[in-house]
Amino acid sequence: MPRAPPKRARGMAGRQRKSYGNEEGVKERILRAAIAEFGATGFHVTSLRTIAERSGSNKPMIYYHFQGKEGLYLAAVRRLLEETAAELRPVVEGEMPALLKLRRFAEVYLNAFLVSRPMMGTVLRELNSLSPSLYHAIVEEHGHLVTAQLRRILTTGIEQGEFRRLEVEACLGGILALLHGFLRYRRTPPEHVARAALGQLMDYYALGLLSREALIAHLDALTEAANRPPRPAAPEAVDTL
Repeated sequence: MPRAPPKRARGMAGRQRKSYGNEEGVKERILRAAIAEFGATGFHVTSLRTIAERSGSNKPMIYYHFQGKEGLYLAAVRRLLEETAAELRPVVEGEMPALLKLRRFAEVYLNAFLVSRPMMGTVLRELNSLSPSLYHAIVEEHGHLVTAQLRRILTTGIEQGEFRRLEVEACLGGILALLHGFLRYRRTPPEHVARAALGQLMDYYALGLLSREALIAHLDALTEAANRPPRPAAPEAVDTL
């Protein structure tokens, strides 16, 4: 007796859903393996075979999901930029002065490159050695995911009168050049030293963005803080026993 069509249809649908779920799991494993391998050895040295072995997949599966090595590299960069953009969003949308937002932007950006997403540092160092198509694709992804967040900080600061009327795109280039120039060095100092050094550089740059009124207010606040008497030391506990 032939199988009932409804049961067969349900069985096929179930197998398709199971297959789809498995494929998505393989795709995620490949992507995570690629982030680790590209971060460790870079685009040119890393092989698809190594990524396939690390992810428990094979090269045909990599081509099926990512169309090759450049497609996989771009997908890995996009994932890391999306994660960084998600961390930057609360900074951009938060209720704080634009000057503080700029400092926090630099801190989150630095943390992404040096600590949480080391592949981004590798990408930055080898960007100019990539093919033109891959180079421009990465720059475009960075532009609408990360640079757009920095643009919002500057634009909002100008609109609220905290920053001078300035050329936003030129400032974007200057700030990113400062950040990327610092991060391009292969011999990066310890994290706490890097944070302090980059924080000072960002402070110097940001002070030049302030409007006259905001700069005066900032200097007044610094003067007031410097002239404030130190807090008395807490009394030592006395043993009465």
